[in-house]
Amino acid sequence: MSLESEPGAPIVSLRGVGKSFREGERRHPVLESVDLDVTAGSFVAVLGRSGTGKSTLLNLISGIDIPDSGEIIVAGIPIHAIDEQERSLFRRRQIGFVFQFFNLLPTLTVEENVLLPMQLNRLDAGPEAARALLESVGLRDRHASFPDRLSGGEQQRVAIARALAANPAIILADEPTGNLDADTGRDVLGLLERMVRDEGKTLLIATHSHEVAAGADRVVRIRDHRLVEVL
Repeated sequence: MSLESEPGAPIVSLRGVGKSFREGERRHPVLESVDLDVTAGSFVAVLGRSGTGKSTLLNLISGIDIPDSGEIIVAGIPIHAIDEQERSLFRRRQIGFVFQFFNLLPTLTVEENVLLPMQLNRLDAGPEAARALLESVGLRDRHASFPDRLSGGEQQRVAIARALAANPAIILADEPTGNLDADTGRDVLGLLERMVRDEGKTLLIATHSHEVAAGADRVVRIRDHRLVEVL
């Protein structure tokens, strides 16, 4: 299963996607009738306040969640229609995640955190491959450190290296600067954008920050459960 797409071609398509969550006897809509096409190699920002459904949208694209209605096609693969095991394999091989709270494994060293996606995908890569990625984010000399010995900005740099480790086609970043101070956030965002563009990846960032969204090729906003084009 490959996500290789020509630059300029759609790599993600959503049609009529709806998602709600049940609380007791009531269902709360999160997304309704969402249509979205994401061009391969582009940087798309999904803008919205907390709780508007940005994370849910990323989870649907990655197959963590499945829609109540509509279709989600990633490079021709119907993510909404494949089973849980297939979605898990799809994520492992094809999607890189960067989270607000880093989500590094605390019992693994920095190097081991970056190596893990390679090992899960049975890639022929050893410690030197992880260290090369760490060097690209300026942290090769911290390869033997544990995450709790790093600053927030350093942990997010490790998370970026980990997201790229299995050479996925799509990077999904959920508020990647939300847990960082302004200056560190700008540095991390610049690094993420540069590395993704250099590697020809597709980047979707969920954010409440207009500053983060300003660097995107395209900005969409979630408003009243629907997607609205901004730029």
